Amino acid sequence: MSADADSNGGEPSEARRSSSDRRSDVGAAISIAHVTGKPILFLGVGQGYDDLERFDPDEMLDRLLEES
Repeated sequence: MSADADSNGGEPSEARRSSSDRRSDVGAAISIAHVTGKPILFLGVGQGYDDLERFDPDEMLDRLLEES
């Protein structure tokens, strides 16, 4: 396991993930929602159940544009 990995199977911790990693995660979620025809209801912003937020597309767009 590398020095920048956490205890989750070698994946980078949330704090170390780049904004492009987060953008690709959101892009994947939006693609899945489009293909399945099901809306995104919640967004995981951390590792625990308390880290779920109601998905707000306008807020997510603002977050993505701020990071670029």
